[in-house]
Amino acid sequence: MNNVFELLDSLKKHVKFKIIIFIRFCIIGIITAGIQLITYSVLLLIHLNYQLASFFGLFIATTLAYFGNRMWTFQSKNQLFRELIQFYLSRLITVPINALILFFVISILRMNTVMAQIFSIGIITLLNFYIGKTFIFRKAIV
Repeated sequence: MNNVFELLDSLKKHVKFKIIIFIRFCIIGIITAGIQLITYSVLLLIHLNYQLASFFGLFIATTLAYFGNRMWTFQSKNQLFRELIQFYLSRLITVPINALILFFVISILRMNTVMAQIFSIGIITLLNFYIGKTFIFRKAIV
């Protein structure tokens, strides 16, 4: 019977640990989303083209998200350059998925555009977390 309680206690600690990792991932995401928006806004103020402003904002935010997740969320000690490339590639995959989700829920399901974006952010956050945990930072603490 003690083994059952030990197993349940171990499982509880493991689940709690995974939740903490996910919360850290979300905190990094919120911070970098803010940085992306600030960067975009500042670049627009200095009259940079909105597409370039968006690109630079996304690039800076993605880079900061990588380092935040590497150091704080997953505490990775893996090869930096390889991880960074994998991180960028994963975002190159999930950005078009976001666009497809938006198209589907807005054009097909007729969802409100703001609600559609919130819905899509939720799905993409889970997908990015899964990709990061499973493929990019797999040898780290998770």
